[in-house]
Amino acid sequence: MNVLGLSFHCYDTSACLFQDERLVAFAEEERFTRVKHAVDVFPVNALKYCLKQGGLSLEEVDAIAFGFDVDRHDSGDMRKFYDSMPYDKDEGTKAWERHNIGLFSAENMKAYLQLKLRKAGLTCALPPLKCYSHHLSHAASAYYCSGFQEAITITMDGSGDDNAAVLWKCGGDRIEEVKAIKIPHSLGWLYAAITEYLGFDANSGEGKVMGLAPYGAAVPEVEAAFDQLIQIRRGEYSIDPYSIFYGKHTYNPRFTDKMAGLLPIPPKHSKADLFAGYQNIAFSLQDRLEKAVIELTRFLVDKTGIRNLCLGGGVALNCKANGKIWAQCELDGIFVQPISSDAGTCLGASLLCLKDHGISPRIPFTHAYLGPEYSNEEIQRALDANKLTYRKLENVPRAAAELLRDDKIIGWFQGRMEAGPRALGGRSILASPLKADMKDRVNDQVKFRDPWRPFCPSVLYEKAGEYVEHMCFHPFMILAFKVRQERVKDIPAVVHVDGTARPQMVRREDNERYYEMIKCFGEMTGVPVVLNTSFNVKGEPIVCSPLDAIRCFYGTGLDALVMGDFLLTKGHYSGCLG
Repeated sequence: MNVLGLSFHCYDTSACLFQDERLVAFAEEERFTRVKHAVDVFPVNALKYCLKQGGLSLEEVDAIAFGFDVDRHDSGDMRKFYDSMPYDKDEGTKAWERHNIGLFSAENMKAYLQLKLRKAGLTCALPPLKCYSHHLSHAASAYYCSGFQEAITITMDGSGDDNAAVLWKCGGDRIEEVKAIKIPHSLGWLYAAITEYLGFDANSGEGKVMGLAPYGAAVPEVEAAFDQLIQIRRGEYSIDPYSIFYGKHTYNPRFTDKMAGLLPIPPKHSKADLFAGYQNIAFSLQDRLEKAVIELTRFLVDKTGIRNLCLGGGVALNCKANGKIWAQCELDGIFVQPISSDAGTCLGASLLCLKDHGISPRIPFTHAYLGPEYSNEEIQRALDANKLTYRKLENVPRAAAELLRDDKIIGWFQGRMEAGPRALGGRSILASPLKADMKDRVNDQVKFRDPWRPFCPSVLYEKAGEYVEHMCFHPFMILAFKVRQERVKDIPAVVHVDGTARPQMVRREDNERYYEMIKCFGEMTGVPVVLNTSFNVKGEPIVCSPLDAIRCFYGTGLDALVMGDFLLTKGHYSGCLG
């Protein structure tokens, strides 16, 4: 059975293709359009890539799967839910509700799909459209991909249908709802609101807030404000909706004037010092998020007796909260879906569609290399077309390791592009982690971002336990661990101010060339760890094609580009490259 999964009408639009029990391809539309998040952009390029990778035409697709509950919008159920909410609504809120109901109706959905496919030159009859609850799709993408026989699962995001968070009990092919927390009580919305309050952009700046939080502290005035913004009780939490959703929005559509009155400093403007108290707001926000998700996890463990946990939905991208859960909840195992944003709902919806057709949906997600790949011939054509000087390498891993040993910052473009927001050794910028000032060099000369922003390590899986505490295998750079105190001095460029790191644990069977490169670097330096960050120019998505990589190489302070078997360098380099 060929199932094409689509995520659209959202941030991070995407497509995936399953052929029976095999995930053939996945890609976000932003990688092709070069516009970050591709908000509400129909994923036509991602769709065409998936079909090409599967050797299919659209006529050969048996179903299109989508992660919103169209039936609930058509039946009037969502209208009844909105009408039942006991809050005074302004015209903007009412318009948002009407927009959602119209957007997700079956008739409008099919018309939209047919229009976009026709514009893309795909003029065949529309395959059957299979629609599933948004949070159920998140849950399926997490649990079915985990490899667990049974698990508890938590899905959290801004909103999906009428839910903000859902707790699940999973076993075999079954996913059963235990408890739902309805909008407007959304941790995702609260985090987005504070993200905007601190001067960042919601739906992209939350990671910056997470990185800023360890620089702050618990300040009484801020803590008192958060006591009113969020209340955490056994197995649940609630958000003050009048601080986010309902009321006058003088400063920003994401938060009301009430929130500005509660917090001791006004919303940050562009010239305000971020460290003039805003870091303390970030600290309290992150602390309350962690306490809330830990409480939900403990509630589910106590209720079900199950100690394997899966996480999905946009809030699961918060690696610090994920790490706190793992460290404090006495779990046997944890799996965080690396494509936790709405981009991943196409995966979950596709798996649910397979299940409905009698095909096992339990397909372990062991790596994220699901995007386009370019041959040496294609790479060489791009280099020649741009009249660039390059050389072909005999031993790519050793040559790259030598560059890193010599404190060069390199672009690494190898194999299939990663799915999800993290660079995992397919499209990465790499540097040595051995000196603390390397973090400043990469931030200043390559990423063009604030000096307090942290970087992550890639480490050989079998050596990871030597560097982090409470180690469990996690290859997706989405779980924060405490770095062993005696090892901080060895990898200072990838240890955050709070002593944590968010490692990618690399196995040979998942990415052999990347593994060999880190192994060579370890043999040269005694440290089998490299600094790894996303290969992109500030404000753009991760590079996809050789031309994207070339542009990024010459638009940043990268010293070298290792692309396929080829090496480009800037200026004179006298190292003895393999």
